[in-house]
Amino acid sequence: MKKIFSFLIVSAVLLLNPLYPVYAMDSIISSDNSTTTQPVVKPNPVIGAPQPIFGTQDSTTSTQHLNPLEVNRANLQQRAQDFRERIATKEAALKAKLAQFKDKNKAEIVDRINRSFAEINKKVTDEMTKHLDKLTELLGKVQTKLDQSSATDKSSAQTAIDDAKTKIADAKGVVSAQALKDYTVSISSESAAKASVMTTRKSLHDDLLIAFQSVKSAREAVISAIRATMKVITPERNANGQQ
Repeated sequence: MKKIFSFLIVSAVLLLNPLYPVYAMDSIISSDNSTTTQPVVKPNPVIGAPQPIFGTQDSTTSTQHLNPLEVNRANLQQRAQDFRERIATKEAALKAKLAQFKDKNKAEIVDRINRSFAEINKKVTDEMTKHLDKLTELLGKVQTKLDQSSATDKSSAQTAIDDAKTKIADAKGVVSAQALKDYTVSISSESAAKASVMTTRKSLHDDLLIAFQSVKSAREAVISAIRATMKVITPERNANGQQ
């Protein structure tokens, strides 16, 4: 049993390592003049023409007979559609602005960096979501071990598990909101392009750090739950003469 829980703790500790590539943007935007930097960014799968989700179904009646889970799923789908439409509109406005640049090379660089922001946000939030799902699965195993225990006082361990569940739910909310944030660069003039890019970059960087902290808090809560459960189960198994 000790070996099993030691493995669970090690798994939880290593789950979020290495750190998310929040600083990957440093390789895209250097402190040098932006017109000499040539970042290579793959086409962004997030940004594109909005795709219909509900078809032609009347939105006023489509959710009348759905259960709460289905309604929530429909709301998430609608938010995703609205997000794509908003991004597409702002992308079109940016491209129109870049088309007016005298320095076409600079315009191309700004366009590439702009697309990379959405790409980075999607990649990092997708990874965070995967880690939270793994934490949920791990915590479920801990809950099962506690439920199967015949210990007389499980309250401390259950409290720790409940706290971890809350932290995971909170982190999922933060990450979901982060995934739908818009980082399209807003440019007022060609001369202000670099400053606008750097401002957007800082905003993305800071927001991702906030999301990361929420995931880190969830991970630490899971580790605490594992340790609290060990304190309940280990003495019980030792008393029964088990290893």
